[in-house]
Amino acid sequence: MDIIGRESELGEDKAEEEEEGAKIGYLASSVDEYALKLYEASILKDEEREELISASREHIQKFSDEEFVKKFKWSMSPLLEEIKQN
Repeated sequence: MDIIGRESELGEDKAEEEEEGAKIGYLASSVDEYALKLYEASILKDEEREELISASREHIQKFSDEEFVKKFKWSMSPLLEEIKQN
């Protein structure tokens, strides 16, 4: 779970970090908001906490080494094919 500032790449208008409708973190831009988000996270029911953890873990898989290699190969394939043909 992350609590990050609103000045991130996610944009200032998002109240919470979400992906596909599932909460994966919290956004805050002031000391008071950070305190509130920490409090909200601390009082989550077990089921809500598990859903947040699960969605967060699924989200970070986008940034795994395996996913990077897969996308790199895909993006480089047209160039490699052209090199093979010449």
